[in-house]
Amino acid sequence: MVQPAKEIHPRTSPKSFVSLMSVIVIGTVGMVIALSLLLIGTDSLKSINLSYDSSRARNYADGCVERALNSIRADQAYAGPDTYSFDYGSCEVLGIINAGTETPTIHVEGISKTATKRIEVIISAVKPQITIGTWREVAVF
Repeated sequence: MVQPAKEIHPRTSPKSFVSLMSVIVIGTVGMVIALSLLLIGTDSLKSINLSYDSSRARNYADGCVERALNSIRADQAYAGPDTYSFDYGSCEVLGIINAGTETPTIHVEGISKTATKRIEVIISAVKPQITIGTWREVAVF
């Protein structure tokens, strides 16, 4: 007499258990990789935006220096302050130290969203033409 095959219940099958655990582990690893890539992408985007803002702020500050130099060229007694607005920020001529003399110093600040750049320009001569002694970015005035 032939005995019927022993039936294995799916819940207790070792193959089912291994398959289920494999799916869970692979899914978890995939989710961790996807989350890591998302976070790296977000940090990269923030870094790029900060770089753009920093570059704009520097350009705005340089533009303010140029405007201040033109104002000094037109009127040696020009002392500021002036503010100029742009699409993504602004710049401000904070003041001219030693205004009206032959060696004024210009302080400007450019701002673009989260970035701020400060520039100090020391003029070594105003006449017969403006001669720049130092043009540098500073942390504070």
